[in-house]
Amino acid sequence: MKLLQTLKGFFVLIILCGYVPGAGAAENSVWWERAEIVARQEGYHLVTLQQLQALYGTQQNFLIVDVRPDYEFKEGHLPRAIQIEFSPADRYNLKPDKRDRFESVLGSDKNRRIIIYCLNYN
Repeated sequence: MKLLQTLKGFFVLIILCGYVPGAGAAENSVWWERAEIVARQEGYHLVTLQQLQALYGTQQNFLIVDVRPDYEFKEGHLPRAIQIEFSPADRYNLKPDKRDRFESVLGSDKNRRIIIYCLNYN
């Protein structure tokens, strides 16, 4: 089962910094626009760090999932983050044990926002 199939029906937001090292403002703008197009096609939305900070300031119920390896998570992570390591291959073939754990963490509330990130912004 694909990762996005597991997330179907949830309101998924993906944090991307919108910054490509070594690129200028114009290149980063083009990169962000392309990433937004792919996100919409795949059924999720992008949020900036500023939008996430605003979300933390609300009383909304949302879940933060850190998909980095354990050692990176232990070095620092966003407040309230739950760590579930994913690799690029998981996008196409999510193993049953990982899918079960992920579905358990997601819960049944389809109205809760789910933030998935792979970069440490601390």
